[in-house]
Amino acid sequence: MVQVTIKGEDYSVKGTFDFGYIGLFRDKQIDLYNLEESVLVPEEYREGELWDRAAKTFGINGTSDEAVSEALTLYINNFEAKVQKHIREINNNLIAKMAEQWEDCGTPFWEASDKLFLPEHMAEFEAIHETDEFDSTISRIVVNYIDKPNNGTKEKIDAEAAMRRLFPQFDWDKFLSNMKPHCVCPEFNGNMGFCINDGFGSHIFCSAVAELDEELRFLRWDNM
Repeated sequence: MVQVTIKGEDYSVKGTFDFGYIGLFRDKQIDLYNLEESVLVPEEYREGELWDRAAKTFGINGTSDEAVSEALTLYINNFEAKVQKHIREINNNLIAKMAEQWEDCGTPFWEASDKLFLPEHMAEFEAIHETDEFDSTISRIVVNYIDKPNNGTKEKIDAEAAMRRLFPQFDWDKFLSNMKPHCVCPEFNGNMGFCINDGFGSHIFCSAVAELDEELRFLRWDNM
C-alpha cells in the first residue's frame, strides 16, 4: 500500500506497489510525473476542462492538496488490490509477451545468459520443439493474451505452465525472481503504466513498458 502526500508544488509517495512478476515498486519508483501537468498543479489552477477530467478519473472531491492526496492514494491502492486479485493472469500476460517475442523473431531467448541455461533439460526441449504442438501452443498463448483483459472474464491457457513445459532448459524460477522494476506510473487516463528490465543484461526485457487499463489489458507494449 502507498500514501501520497501533496503540499503545494511538492509531492511524495511512500509505500509499495506489488505487481507480481513485474516487480515490487517502492517509494520513488511509484512515479506521478505523468500527472504533473494535470493533477499535481497549484491549487489555484485546479479548474477548467483538464482538471474536471482528472477529478472525474481519479474521484477527486474538492481542489485542496488533501483532497488530491486522498484520491490518488485510494486510486493507487485500489489498482494494486485489483492487480493482486488477478495476479495469476497478470503474471501469465508478462510471460505471454515472451512467447510473442519468440513468435515474432524466433530468438532463442534462453541463450540470453548462460546463467539461465539448464543443459540437462536440452534433450526434453529438442523432443518437443519439432512437434506441431510446439508452434500451436506458442500461437495460442499469444492470441489468448494480446490486448485481452486480465480480470477473469476470458478463459485462457496457463501461459506460465505452457512455457515452462515448452522451454524446460530455461531457468524460469531464476529469471522471474530477478526482475528489475524501474517505475510504475499512474496515467492521466486512469491506466497504470510500468517500466522494467530483466536482471540478466536486459536481453529479454529492456526498458519494457506497458500500461494496464481498468480491465487489466496490457496496452502500448514496447520492449526496447
